Amino acid sequence: MKKLLFVCLALLTLMLAFTACGGETPTTTETPTTTQVLVETKNPGLYDANDNLLASWDELVNTYDMKVDADYTFNTYDTNKSSPYYVLTNTSALQNGVKLVLGNVDKIGEYAFYLCESLVSVTIPDGVTSIENDAFSLCDRLESITIPDSVTWIGNDAFEYCGRLESITIPDSVTSIGSSAFHECTSLKSITISDSVTTIGEYAFSLCASLESVTIPDSVTSIGNKAFSKCSRLTSILVDDNNLNYNSDGVALYNKDKTILIQVPGGVTAFVIPDSVTTIGNDAFEYCGRLESITIPDSVTLIGKGVFSGCGKLKSILVDDNNLNYNSDGVALYNKDKTILIQVPGCITLCVIPHSVTSIGDYAFDCCDMLTSVTIGNGVTSIGEGAFSGCDKLTSVAIGNGVTSIGDYAFTYCGSLASITIPDSVTSIGNSVFNWCERLTSINFNGTTAEWDAIEKGSRWNGNVPAKQVVCSDGTVTIE
Repeated sequence: MKKLLFVCLALLTLMLAFTACGGETPTTTETPTTTQVLVETKNPGLYDANDNLLASWDELVNTYDMKVDADYTFNTYDTNKSSPYYVLTNTSALQNGVKLVLGNVDKIGEYAFYLCESLVSVTIPDGVTSIENDAFSLCDRLESITIPDSVTWIGNDAFEYCGRLESITIPDSVTSIGSSAFHECTSLKSITISDSVTTIGEYAFSLCASLESVTIPDSVTSIGNKAFSKCSRLTSILVDDNNLNYNSDGVALYNKDKTILIQVPGGVTAFVIPDSVTTIGNDAFEYCGRLESITIPDSVTLIGKGVFSGCGKLKSILVDDNNLNYNSDGVALYNKDKTILIQVPGCITLCVIPHSVTSIGDYAFDCCDMLTSVTIGNGVTSIGEGAFSGCDKLTSVAIGNGVTSIGDYAFTYCGSLASITIPDSVTSIGNSVFNWCERLTSINFNGTTAEWDAIEKGSRWNGNVPAKQVVCSDGTVTIE
């Protein structure tokens, strides 16, 4: 036993000595081991798989600088290689797994267990009042977490990217769940939110790909933007009948009187918008990857940005003929007089924009993954922000001679686009318009080099593209 302890302490001492000599932080970790954080009857400290003491809590805190701050915050992720990340991943004594029994702490501080890839189970002791920002972020082997009813706050990104975490129970003491607290916990199937919670931050449970259902208790007064977005198996967002701020029809999330459609779960295949709805909120259907058709009733007067973005199987957006604000041609969504193209369904492959259209709206084709070709007529004068962003199969774009402005990010991440011709009618090109068009080798301009130089160009309009020049009618212009 003494020999084992001596070996472990020696390894830790060498690790700290390496720090003192100015060694650099490793960018990769050793093969993850099986580590647990438990609270049991044993004295606090570091134990091996057979419950043999490797280092006491006092040794970890005092000798190896695994600090408990003056306010009893366990907050040790720093640049001195003294954090749990190093203690729990970079010593050979951990090959067979270890257990960490936490001592007297009131808080688990920011980044306390950040990147501890060996953690598989965590039991937080009674008395801890907060789990702060990024406390367990990127613990990608963490499978279970027990949160005591002394915790009142779960910080931003607290469990972000814990990809093996399958279930979570939020105890009655918690009042706030921070932004992205459980973002991309891809194995999370079950969450129980207690009726003490009043605030759920933006993106709190986004990209939880295994989540099927969630219930919002009556205590919740605020839900941040995209709190449950991109949850591809989520089919119902339920709300307690006594909640004074939110409502549900058994599927989607609304404000209390159901006039605002806030969030439709990502796993739905069909959805009927009720006649009570006047507003469809920003990103309400974002990445509903199984949705094939949607009908907008005549009651809707306002549709937010990016409402149908990333709906890869969407074939048609229909609008009630009596709607006074919006229209459809049986496929795409327009304003009433069809001068603004608002949204094109995600599964479209070819598009010829009608002559009536003068403006392509922001994110109108965003993430249309099947789109290969688009023809923009001469009647169009503006291409909106992010209009074709993420169309990674787009190979052919014909821009009409009426276009004067190309908005920010309009063609960013169009990874198959190899050539583009910009008409001489264009007077402004926004920020990052062609950013990350990694195959764009040919940029042509129908006007002269002087006219090209006169165009107002945004920051990084051509960022990360291979093309190094613009071919004009009277010569070429070198671009960086």
